[in-house]
Amino acid sequence: MVAREVGALVAAGAVDGVTGWHTSAVRQAVTPVVSGRVPYVYSPLYEGGERTPGVFLAGETPDRQLLPALSWMARELGVRTWCVVGDDYVWPIASARVARDYAHRRAEVDIVDEVFVPLGADDFGPAVRRVERSGAHGVLMLLVGSDAVRFNRAFAAAGLDAACVRFSPLMEENMVLASGAGATRDLYASAGFFEALPTTSGLDFSRRYAERFGVQAPVLGSLGESCYEGVTLLARLAERAGGSRRGSGTPRPTPSPTTARAARCGWRATTWCRASTWPGPRVWTWTWWRS
Repeated sequence: MVAREVGALVAAGAVDGVTGWHTSAVRQAVTPVVSGRVPYVYSPLYEGGERTPGVFLAGETPDRQLLPALSWMARELGVRTWCVVGDDYVWPIASARVARDYAHRRAEVDIVDEVFVPLGADDFGPAVRRVERSGAHGVLMLLVGSDAVRFNRAFAAAGLDAACVRFSPLMEENMVLASGAGATRDLYASAGFFEALPTTSGLDFSRRYAERFGVQAPVLGSLGESCYEGVTLLARLAERAGGSRRGSGTPRPTPSPTTARAARCGWRATTWCRASTWPGPRVWTWTWWRS
């Protein structure tokens, strides 16, 4: 449905670019209908491996977010055995594969079981029992939204939170609040940035962000800020292309400092092809990867 609507807008010349915060399953459906026609910026974390020309990726990948956390937890907490619980679609499955490959290379981590449930599952009892039978010391949660909330509640209700930690690379404030204080003991999360991080560099970064974009700007690390990055990256692409269909008197958005920080931390770009079918002037398409 989403892909058809986006494709219709592109075909009608109603949009010059596409961005958004959605699952990798949606991205895989949208990519074929926009590739080579308009640039597409996918801004949230994802599983890695996307190489489609004209698709730009600005989010964290498992090698930069998930694997360092597993290594830290083995070293600092002694958590070495893990059971994966994830939704049954591309991001959790591919991310679990990255963790499994990592475990094969590193003796400090062992993946002892993997459980995947349908997206939107209501009953997490079987998954919780699998975790208990596995004997794992940690649960790698690759669940989204309300699925993560329901799992947290079922996990705590079974009393497993007293013996087993949880780690999620996708756990934000709304999910924690919905889970409830009683269901979040020993729940760890990783992200590209935590605005409440009480370090000198973190507080200084937040201050500079507010000074540049205002106190009403999207919260750093939030879905809104991620989507804003997508919009500003599209604007930068138009600048590199030498213009866009926007009127000459309309100011272009300033790229967010998080986008600039990502560039400094190892993003690389390469030219893939020239597309003359895009609305407006002919432009170059780019793709990005982690170095």
